[in-house]
Amino acid sequence: IHNTGTIDVGCSAGFHNTGTLTGNPILIPFCWVGGHGALWSTTANWNTNSLPTAAGPVIIKFTSGPTLDVAFTLTGTLTMQLSTLVIGATGALTNEGTITLGQGGQPPASTVIRNEGTLVNNATLNNNDLLVNHGTATNNATIEPSSVVGVVENSGTFINAAGAFLEGGLRGLTGGEFRNLGEVNLNRSTNSNTGLVTNHSGATLNVNNALANDPGGRIENDGALN
Repeated sequence: IHNTGTIDVGCSAGFHNTGTLTGNPILIPFCWVGGHGALWSTTANWNTNSLPTAAGPVIIKFTSGPTLDVAFTLTGTLTMQLSTLVIGATGALTNEGTITLGQGGQPPASTVIRNEGTLVNNATLNNNDLLVNHGTATNNATIEPSSVVGVVENSGTFINAAGAFLEGGLRGLTGGEFRNLGEVNLNRSTNSNTGLVTNHSGATLNVNNALANDPGGRIENDGALN
């Protein structure tokens, strides 16, 4: 076989070759299978019996999912469906590739990233469901839906940096601080805040439906609020 394209064996399929394969290598994803606790750093929890590399691809589907207990930088793809990824207090996820969180046709809040540690997005994060931040999260690039408009729920510190773009829904919770220095489009039918939302000078906050500033909530605007 001379492969000039891509052979992706997936998580459940196999590829058995007793001949010769030339050209591009077979793409073998790192699939979460669990069964040995919940820690990302346990090699037996992955189908490859090895920890995911930065290039991936990493797939977490149809499972309660792992707790990321180490620092991990993604340069390839991370795909999630009907699962939860917890970034633990000692964990850090830096995205330099593409994260796809959920897809259309699934119940709300069935695919979740919950950050208890550090999350940094420097590339593309397709939020089609629920991104929960209890720790520190920074978006330096793009967070937007690729199918269904997702939600950011924040009770920690969430920074949408200058030049960054975020589209979706917002639930600002008590004790949380959501700081916008870039551009935010709130496209969900309902958005709410009981924490602190700060729209800094030079930033743009577009409320395309409704933003309810509930008791205990505070919105500070020094930029453009549309």
